Amino acid sequence: MIKKISLALLALLSFASVSTFAQSRVPASPEQKKAAYDALRAMSPAERKAKFLKEHKRKPAPIPASSSKTKSFSTLKTTGTTAIIPNDARFTGEYEEVQAVFISWPYTWSSIPVVDTMISSPTTPLYTKLADGIQKANAKVYITVWEAADTAAVKACMSINGTPLTNYRFFVYDGDDIWVRDFGPVNYYYDTDDKLGWVDFKYYPGRDFDNVLTPKWGLELGIPVAESLVFQEGGNLLSDGAGNLATTDAVYYQNTIYNGYSRSRTNDSLKSNLALKRLDVLPALPHDGGTGHIDLYLDMTDENTFIHTKMPPAMASVPGFTDYAIANKNIDTLKTRKTFNGYGYYFYTIPFPTKDDGSWYTSATDYEYYTRTYSNHLIVNKTIIQPIFSDAVSGNAAGDAAAIDSIKKAYPGYIIVPIDMRYLDGSGGSIHCITKEMAADNPLRFLHSPYRGVVWYQSAYPMDAIITNRSGVASATLYWRVKGTTTWKSIGMSSAPGNHWLANLPSTGVAPFDIIEYYISATSNNGKTITRPMPGADGPYQFWFQNTNGIAEKTTAGIEIGNLYPNPATDKVNVEIIVKKPIDISMTITDMSGKVLVNEAFGTIANSQYLSVATTALSTGMYILSIRSGNETIASRRLLKK
Repeated sequence: MIKKISLALLALLSFASVSTFAQSRVPASPEQKKAAYDALRAMSPAERKAKFLKEHKRKPAPIPASSSKTKSFSTLKTTGTTAIIPNDARFTGEYEEVQAVFISWPYTWSSIPVVDTMISSPTTPLYTKLADGIQKANAKVYITVWEAADTAAVKACMSINGTPLTNYRFFVYDGDDIWVRDFGPVNYYYDTDDKLGWVDFKYYPGRDFDNVLTPKWGLELGIPVAESLVFQEGGNLLSDGAGNLATTDAVYYQNTIYNGYSRSRTNDSLKSNLALKRLDVLPALPHDGGTGHIDLYLDMTDENTFIHTKMPPAMASVPGFTDYAIANKNIDTLKTRKTFNGYGYYFYTIPFPTKDDGSWYTSATDYEYYTRTYSNHLIVNKTIIQPIFSDAVSGNAAGDAAAIDSIKKAYPGYIIVPIDMRYLDGSGGSIHCITKEMAADNPLRFLHSPYRGVVWYQSAYPMDAIITNRSGVASATLYWRVKGTTTWKSIGMSSAPGNHWLANLPSTGVAPFDIIEYYISATSNNGKTITRPMPGADGPYQFWFQNTNGIAEKTTAGIEIGNLYPNPATDKVNVEIIVKKPIDISMTITDMSGKVLVNEAFGTIANSQYLSVATTALSTGMYILSIRSGNETIASRRLLKK
């Protein structure tokens, strides 16, 4: 049973909001607005940027727990009970299909707050491109404005910029700021027909209008909202969509100050509110702009795959910049975790942005002036709306182009929509932070552990996908081909108990090292079709095997190779060694002709662990990494160097 926001509660929330800020939200006259806009136009670009950063810092200044403001906020936000969600709540991953994306159009202050739709404003091209990118990604853009009259200004602004609104809805409510990710709803499905529900966490004290927007949106859209007593921002939630979640220890600060919670109580509350099987609370990055949020360097492209910002080695020695070591350690922690199916996660990297001149940051303070990241993007169905930090005349355009190329490899098949986000430099956030998804209606949901990279030879590769829909699944089809060929072969998948769909992909006629591409398509009984991966044929899974007699792992050798990452490698490759019994091993890397280029002895290995081998000296290309004991090759993997 979930607690719905009642009309009486909404009235209470609205009354409290208006009474708290009544003086600042009286509708302004046309003359007052004109005077405000004129004052803004008179400012220099530097003055406008300083004003923007002052008004739109992602994390506001803290309010003492003893202040009347905080007490008023606490009464306003909660109903005196803990959050209630259904026992069968299934929380979504951000890579899943969405029907809409919330944004709050920016306002700026002069003598009064005015909607920032001026043609001369640096935020205008940013928000028009963002709204247009969302609607072109087959999602409705939900735009919150503070006054009904401002809807016309936003529509005119979009039209003047050549991107008229075509798939949109306005919400007219008082607001505080642009950071929708942090105060917006957390999506889940429940019941046998996949009803959509939201959890609403408590937001920063002092942003009381934004803090109550989720229940207002929920009432207007007919979505039940479970209110949590826990302080937690959406930018610090990364769910794999299968019951596992990563966040940072920034979550403890406000819950200690304002709720008096211990760390264990905060953890227990998060696990309960989000129906978690596993919660990872990682150390926050201290120089990311002040939030400590995980979305500034980490993302997921499905329930099996993390994609993270890879900082260059040059950042390791930057004075005072501890983020490099902390981020790497956090990734190492996640590499020990298992997916819903008990396998290790896959890990891919994307680059770290430079300054405009292509140089790296010289101190922690220097980086905090920018806080740039390519990870803080928005996935909308088959589209990624991507922050970049250049335009046709300024910035490191070559670096952005190289980054987009890396992003396309990490997210194959996705349409990339780049937006220059330099105006948000120093604010502590980017595209992901100013948007929030509304999960799809009538979802077709997948859980699938894919084959990727090198695998052991089999005469056929069993495929298993858990696929669900409120109406049931009518059919599922496995499509596959050898890369380089044009025709996709199809295999009908068979239904099995527990919503499993099964098929075997044959290896007959496939040569060793041929790359096999595949994707799965499913159609529901009510006529909806979705592919996994989301881009389908444009971005399929890829794997290959080595030879038909199999350089298979020796079952009696006492050791196996697990994960191999990163692959492609740059400066090093990490190899997961799974030990069954102590064994003396070495590791070799050979080129495709068999020439040994790396040979490193590790002695006796008695415990499962990760071993690293430097690959800096290798040229770009394909290699074979092998584990050997004495003169015997135990196991091999294909390794790519980029």
